[in-house]
Amino acid sequence: MLLVITLAQAQSDPIKDFIPAGYRLLLQEKGDLNKDGEADVVLVVENTDPTNIRINKEGMDADTLNLNDRMLLVLFGSGANTFRKVAENRSFLPSEHDEESSCLADPLLQDGGISIDKSRLKIDLNYWYSCGSWYVSQHTYTLRWQENRMRLIGFDSRDFHRASGEISRSSINLLTGQRKDVTGENEFEDSGKVKTTLRPVKPRKPLFLEDLTEDSGEMLVKY
Repeated sequence: MLLVITLAQAQSDPIKDFIPAGYRLLLQEKGDLNKDGEADVVLVVENTDPTNIRINKEGMDADTLNLNDRMLLVLFGSGANTFRKVAENRSFLPSEHDEESSCLADPLLQDGGISIDKSRLKIDLNYWYSCGSWYVSQHTYTLRWQENRMRLIGFDSRDFHRASGEISRSSINLLTGQRKDVTGENEFEDSGKVKTTLRPVKPRKPLFLEDLTEDSGEMLVKY
């Protein structure tokens, strides 16, 4: 009886079938992305290759750096606890550490993460440095199922200076082609100099999940 129960429990988690050999599950989020009434799943998995664990030559913060790659997977539920993979990206999410900036905290797990709200997938990356920079930058990517692909429909960014308290924000609607910039805010006081600017962005070809890379944030900030 114990064997039967154990086998049944092992077979009850179909998500494990989509995690590649040598990878481990980091994050999992459920929600209805394609509005069919079935629960869909978004996974973040990380490679566990020990050769990608390097000694931190700068000698700050962590003694070793985990440079293993991460993968984002989108699975659509099709009833009876079964799923099919509809999208993936192997080059977008940053690794836990950065060999060139060892003071950078994990952008995904340090106040970042993934969420599903109103059939939209949101991916938050938070760039916080324990040394070498006073700035904290947050990037939020919003995607939805469109044209049978996960399309990027919005991008939000926020920059905060930890010493002065100065904040600047921008939001781009990639469907309407409008950008909003807010400057003059301050975390510590009411500056009285808040300015909001609206402007159109040049039409560009649609971006989908598979198009995103680690450099996409810098590109979108300059839209």
